[in-house]
Amino acid sequence: MPNELSKLGYQPITLKVVRFTPPPPARPALISKVPSLQIALADPDTQSYIAGADSCNVILHNLSTRGVVAYVLGEGGDPKTGVTSSTESFRSYGQPVIDPEKSSHPQVITFGRSSRMTPQGRVELPAQPQQVIVEAALFTDGSSEGAPNVAAHLKAKQIEYLAF
Repeated sequence: MPNELSKLGYQPITLKVVRFTPPPPARPALISKVPSLQIALADPDTQSYIAGADSCNVILHNLSTRGVVAYVLGEGGDPKTGVTSSTESFRSYGQPVIDPEKSSHPQVITFGRSSRMTPQGRVELPAQPQQVIVEAALFTDGSSEGAPNVAAHLKAKQIEYLAF
């Protein structure tokens, strides 16, 4: 049969089955806007981030001689809509959340899924690059580092805690 098709001008094709090897999972970008805090995956030697799980374990290393009394971790959000998700860690009465030159406890960060309502119903939007950002931090000496508006929000919460 192949020879008959060749006479008519058809060239036979050869198919080969190959084993699919998925690429290693992409890890989220870890960014710190706070020079005194370094962010890392909690256990990079194990699978602390699983693609498709929409979460990861992170740990913060306080490089400063000051204790951290509050910080905000954000996921960057959707630049088109401005919607962002963040997690605050705060301890009242000035007690450090992270002691000087120590590390925080591992913290699970869950990435949000964005969707939009259309006349046909809710539609999942394409996934944004996953990232965890240390937005701002307050220190035991009253100073702050990071995004000024986020640090001001943390300072206002600290004042609120002290007032009550």
